[in-house]
Amino acid sequence: MRSERSTLANPVIGMCLIIIGALFLLGQLFSLGPFWPLLIVAPGVVFLYFAVTGGRSGAPLAIPGMLITGTGAILLYQSLTTNWQSWAYAWTLYPALLGAGMALMGHLTNDVKVMQAGRRFILGGLTAFVAFAALFEVAIFHRMVSGLGWPLLLIALGIGLLLAGARRNSLRA
Repeated sequence: MRSERSTLANPVIGMCLIIIGALFLLGQLFSLGPFWPLLIVAPGVVFLYFAVTGGRSGAPLAIPGMLITGTGAILLYQSLTTNWQSWAYAWTLYPALLGAGMALMGHLTNDVKVMQAGRRFILGGLTAFVAFAALFEVAIFHRMVSGLGWPLLLIALGIGLLLAGARRNSLRA
């Protein structure tokens, strides 16, 4: 007897392969220019679609869906702005993307603990992203006026510490 999971896996994998193949075929036939990362976003959206419509057994697809879609979104930003060096800190978005997938999965399965864990990953990833983005953009890439950069970095780090402390105190209460 086949499980519900294996029954859902075959159509999901099949649809993903068809969509990926069709996107690559379109990419070969037409120049996508800076929009080539949409070839990565599309399969992620398919995963998210099956996560939302697949019931409890499809909910775990939210995690790869968020990770793949997020990767495509990061690459789309970089392709449109040519800010490729932002990979130096953009990797810190992956815990936040994982957390978003977990939060969605928890929401779809009504699992409060998974949603809470997802929110913690989101907060940690976004906090690291802001801190590393400020550090790299200000101190290393020198994109901001040096007179304003360090005070803004210190303010951002201070806000992050205050939010982390407030969150810890609210969890104790």
